[in-house]
Amino acid sequence: MAEYIKIVGTDGNTLIDDNFKNMHLLAKHRVQGSSAQIKVGNSDSNYYPPLSQTYGFTFTVSSLSKPVVAVTGGSFFGVQSVPSGNNWTITVYLHKFASVGGGDMNTAWFTFYIFGTSTNYTKVTGQPVVEVFNSTGDLVFSSALKPMKVVDFYSGDVRLKQPDFFDINKLKSYQRPIPNHVDGKQYAIVSVSPARSAYNWQAGGRVDAYTSFSYIVAGNPTVFTQLYLTSATQDQGETMEVFIPSLTFMVLDVTGY
Repeated sequence: MAEYIKIVGTDGNTLIDDNFKNMHLLAKHRVQGSSAQIKVGNSDSNYYPPLSQTYGFTFTVSSLSKPVVAVTGGSFFGVQSVPSGNNWTITVYLHKFASVGGGDMNTAWFTFYIFGTSTNYTKVTGQPVVEVFNSTGDLVFSSALKPMKVVDFYSGDVRLKQPDFFDINKLKSYQRPIPNHVDGKQYAIVSVSPARSAYNWQAGGRVDAYTSFSYIVAGNPTVFTQLYLTSATQDQGETMEVFIPSLTFMVLDVTGY
């Protein structure tokens, strides 16, 4: 089929065409840790840090494409999206240390932004907006919607190995500046794929699994990534370590959303 519409940027890259549908804000949820629908983990006080603080929040949205979830106030290490037609049930999992500064999850506040492509867009009348539809009548772009504005995308290897067993304060961290950061703007983070590490500690007879958390502190032009202990299982094998250094995240501008 011939192209119905195509908009190309100054660098030659296609910005909008028949196959592209701009992702926009579908829902925003501000929640406190105490309202989590799911609370699971190991409450054994011998483990440090305690593993009893894994929280899950569940949301539902309608979207033609798989939704993207961003958060402020902390970071998440897992997102489960279950489709039923164009309806999605999304569960976001956070660890105790997902709240910025590792504070009490029950009193911490998180804001989730869910982006996707609308299933029930109504043409705007009576006000000046830009609307673009493709040859089949599907919405491609509308200035009346709040777009997913990506200001940074990082994917690469980071060195976040744990040098001292049980000492959470000595785990290495990774910091990345937010490009063109503007004071006063609100930024949210999308954890696409965290870095992971597992250590089989023969003397202790168990395997400790670590997962990275990337987060943004309000007013700070930096993405912080820290490796935290997230689970421990019994094992009597030999001492060994498995490290997956690949880390992927996005930073979004959600100012005014």
